[in-house]
Amino acid sequence: MSADTVQVEKAKALLLLRPSLGAAYDTLHTQALDDLRSYAASANLLDLAQTLASLHELGFLDHSQVHTIVAPRLAAPTTAPLPPPSAAASITSATPTTAMSSSRALATFDPSSFVTYVTVVLMPPPECWQPIVDIKKNHMNPRIKRPPYPHITLLSPFVRPSEFDRATAVLREAVRDIEPFEVEIPTIELFDNGKSFTLYLDPVVVDRSRADAMQQIYDRLVAAFPSGAQREFTPHIGIAFTRDRAEARRWHQQYSASWQPMRFLVKELYINSRTGQEEPFEVRRVVALGASETAPFFDEKPL
Repeated sequence: MSADTVQVEKAKALLLLRPSLGAAYDTLHTQALDDLRSYAASANLLDLAQTLASLHELGFLDHSQVHTIVAPRLAAPTTAPLPPPSAAASITSATPTTAMSSSRALATFDPSSFVTYVTVVLMPPPECWQPIVDIKKNHMNPRIKRPPYPHITLLSPFVRPSEFDRATAVLREAVRDIEPFEVEIPTIELFDNGKSFTLYLDPVVVDRSRADAMQQIYDRLVAAFPSGAQREFTPHIGIAFTRDRAEARRWHQQYSASWQPMRFLVKELYINSRTGQEEPFEVRRVVALGASETAPFFDEKPL
């Protein structure tokens, strides 16, 4: 049995026995993570990517654990040679989508190529923007000077523009079996951050059998690009920011009274970038979900 297969089978066994193990599971899980770090130190990057993707799909690793395990390899010179392109193709053609995207990302994208002026997002179609921007433009975080736009952040930072073509191929591979889905935004929500307050929109997937569709997209992308992971992923569209509790409650009441629920189709991801601190984020690449071949909601704008 190969080393990568051993890691996956070990995880399956622990997950199967978890109800019986009780508190001992945490100890064994920690030991398994230590074993994974040792394995990662010398594993072929393609094999490592496939193994981590499989463990992530099983629910044995979350995205932060994937990042922790793989980060030392990305920061250090490759110790095991990658197979030639023909061999890599034969390996990835037999692996799940997540494994293929992860393999390519780990093999080609160094953490130093990730920059804060590039991001991967979901966005409502243009016809849904106006009521959102009408609120958002008046209540931006004062540190943010660029024009507002409604979006759900998936990956930030992301790779620099010189890597867009390769990154687009990886993203497309990662979501090619996730079909488009409808979301609805019925209400405006208020979040208490402790020292500040955020009004936000909470998109709900209409088909409840696919309630985790956005989380699924995020997990696929993080498995492929761990350096772009969020500290915590909660799909939302921020629309107002304040440090004043009374003001936050007043805004919430005011805007909730006039809010009209909206529904739209999520059918693509966007690589967006800006050219300056006060310049808007623009769509540079559109990545369709699933087998969607319809015209994109937004045109790509060259740099």
